[in-house]
Amino acid sequence: MAALYFLYFGALVLIFGGELNRAIRIRRLARAVRRQPRSESRAKSNARSGMAPSGGERRTES
Repeated sequence: MAALYFLYFGALVLIFGGELNRAIRIRRLARAVRRQPRSESRAKSNARSGMAPSGGERRTES
């Protein structure tokens, strides 16, 4: 019976630990986005998605 209790408790710790980690990552991301100027954040997101800065063709990497 004690083994089932510890198994259940361990599962809860893993679940809530994962949720806490996710919340911390979201908070860090929100803080980073808030600190960037708007035009700089657009340029970075375009670079990450592979979009050309002036609406031209996609970049190809050599």
